Amino acid sequence: MNNNYENELKKLKEEEMDKLKKAGTKLSDEEMDMVNGGYFFETLYDAKALYSKGKLGEKLDISDFVWHWISSSEKVDNAWGSMGIHVITKPTGDNVYSYNGRQITRDEALAMLG
Repeated sequence: MNNNYENELKKLKEEEMDKLKKAGTKLSDEEMDMVNGGYFFETLYDAKALYSKGKLGEKLDISDFVWHWISSSEKVDNAWGSMGIHVITKPTGDNVYSYNGRQITRDEALAMLG
């Protein structure tokens, strides 16, 4: 994974965690483990990238993924699908990307986004 992506992901985590704190959101230990582990943030980062390129019709934030994982991750999956990229988003693991029947990396998928 490249350094730029890691730095952006770290900044995104900090910003979104601040939003949750300011909103007074209380997470269970399990939810906090998933958020701190980065899994929600991988999909959130994808959502922000897809939105910025006009592939996702609405802006999603961390609360969408914490409280509405299924519907929010489905929107991200569908946005990738509109580009021919099949994604299996996972709240507790690394997302899996494929293109033309071949597994690709997240970096390759993001590069295709432009």
